[in-house]
Amino acid sequence: MTQQTRMMVMVDAGEFAALRAEIEDLKSVIAGATITPRDEWETIKAHADRAGVQPQTVRTWIRAGRIDSKRVGNVTYVRG
Repeated sequence: MTQQTRMMVMVDAGEFAALRAEIEDLKSVIAGATITPRDEWETIKAHADRAGVQPQTVRTWIRAGRIDSKRVGNVTYVRG
């Protein structure tokens, strides 16, 4: 069993109250937050932007079989 080291820190009562208020504000922001999953398939450009590479690099990855792709009409999508 790991033993935890405990330490006491003195904090001004006003600073402590401000920290508690900030924590409560953050809790209310988090409570109202929603996470929207990204689309399963995205365009080559969107994938390149997200990965921080050029679209040509994504096309190279597709040809090498590193990522899944599909074509719908003239547009190529990759699995995000």
